[in-house]
Amino acid sequence: MRRGWFGVVLLAVALAAAACGSSGSSKASSTGSGSGSGGAGSCSGPGISNGTITVGVIQQTTGNPTVVLDFQYAINTVQARFNVQNNQGGVHGLKLTAVAADDGGTTTGNLAAARQLVEQDHVFGIVEMSIEPGGSGSYLKQSGVPVTGWATASDPYALDNNFFGATGSIDANPAKTPNTSLVGFLKTKGVTNLALFGGTDPGSISVSQGTAAAARAIGMKVGYQTNSINFGQSDFTADVARMRSAGANGVVTELDPTTNLALVKAIQQAGLHPVILLTTGYDQRLISAVGPLVAGDYFLVQFAPFELNLPAFQKFKSAMAQYAPKVPISEVSAYSWLSADLFIKGLEAAGSCPTRAGFIQNLRRTTYDAGGFVYPIDESKSLGHSGLCNWFVQAQGKAFVPVSSQPYCGKPAS
Repeated sequence: MRRGWFGVVLLAVALAAAACGSSGSSKASSTGSGSGSGGAGSCSGPGISNGTITVGVIQQTTGNPTVVLDFQYAINTVQARFNVQNNQGGVHGLKLTAVAADDGGTTTGNLAAARQLVEQDHVFGIVEMSIEPGGSGSYLKQSGVPVTGWATASDPYALDNNFFGATGSIDANPAKTPNTSLVGFLKTKGVTNLALFGGTDPGSISVSQGTAAAARAIGMKVGYQTNSINFGQSDFTADVARMRSAGANGVVTELDPTTNLALVKAIQQAGLHPVILLTTGYDQRLISAVGPLVAGDYFLVQFAPFELNLPAFQKFKSAMAQYAPKVPISEVSAYSWLSADLFIKGLEAAGSCPTRAGFIQNLRRTTYDAGGFVYPIDESKSLGHSGLCNWFVQAQGKAFVPVSSQPYCGKPAS
């Protein structure tokens, strides 16, 4: 199941020392010789002129500082991936360049950013790194604009055919279409009685309900479940007492990393030792700061973990060092990279003189795996269905250790 916007908020205090300043730029510099040969220069259309395709990037450079911390660099990462492609001749001889707009982390800002990119910057399509993609969903669908990005919300990523998630789609209603990708993994770790901790937002509630349904479907008891936790909550005395009373020996959280840490601390102070799965917080900067607190706990990763050092990750890391050296290698930058990579896949599928409609139609016919960085996604079947396969890592010391080089794959539970 895909996590909602709460999964993108990083531990601000722990990461502050590692943070870099804002780029302050709405346009990234492109390199490479992919300005076109043959018919590329004569190709024209929305976002295409003089042998160049202009792609918009919706990112966040204002608003909640814990989100801005990494999301401000989306354009830098996207352009880094484009630069690699440009140095290989571009896409069908067309050079790629990115221009960004800030949505401030709000639905109204998201719509304004999309309008700016489409109506003023005249982009071909959009790479979106936003916690509020629903603000512009209807507008971009009606405009026929292709979008790739981090599927942080079911509206629009589970509903609209022009939206493509970098690691797959998202369930429209996880409570009605549960799968065992999380609870099946926990069962292999001996969990028989689950405690679920979620936030008050609709996405968290729906995902938690789906996890509960999946647990019951495989014979696992749900001893305690709450969706009344507020962002930044620090007192879990009552919750942990109820968890103890219920006899839960496993925990799944649908919370931001800051709140996760407060919960983990409370569980430890109560003398409990459940198997804990945190669905957010996979970030080396976090574990470097608080490793002992989460030692032994598991973290969800929806792409091949960095620690596997696969060729696709090496390509990402090398390009970032060359083109965006100030951008941290993190979950957010990985999603930005994968979203740009998927956009390139769409352009390649769209033909030598791509159109927006051709991009959407033909990308829906492909299977995408980012060179092994993500589990293969059959785009023809993915819309409205989250992936069944995830990787898991365990915190050991100040490092994440992959549980396996292969993802754990669940199955539909309904």
